[in-house]
Amino acid sequence: MAENKTPELEKKSAPADGGRKMREASLLATASSVGLALVVSVFLGLVLGLWLDGRLGTRPWLTVVCLLCGVAAGFKNIWVLSARIENASKAKKASSGGGSGSGSGAGPGFGPAPGPGLGPGRKNGGSEEEKEKSEKI
Repeated sequence: MAENKTPELEKKSAPADGGRKMREASLLATASSVGLALVVSVFLGLVLGLWLDGRLGTRPWLTVVCLLCGVAAGFKNIWVLSARIENASKAKKASSGGGSGSGSGAGPGFGPAPGPGLGPGRKNGGSEEEKEKSEKI
């Protein structure tokens, strides 16, 4: 008699570290875009400067100016991208560790209460009685 073998059904679930791998891939993509931002900006500044110098006969001045503008634009791009990465990191930390109540300054209304004379509705550091008490101390 022929035996009827039934194949075992394998559970096809996502691996536990799938989310971690996605975060690593996203970080790698962002890091490579930071490097490309600088290289492309400098290259475009150089090419534009050489082209303008060739057309206007001002060699090497426009090349230098455009190259410096390209470097400045590249560093600005790096600044913007790093700020974007930092904001994403802060948002991730806030969402994963939120609700701790540690007073980390997560936004307005969070953190320790203001001291005497500093709360809302008080002008010039508090009432006259509080000023007199602080002067006696």
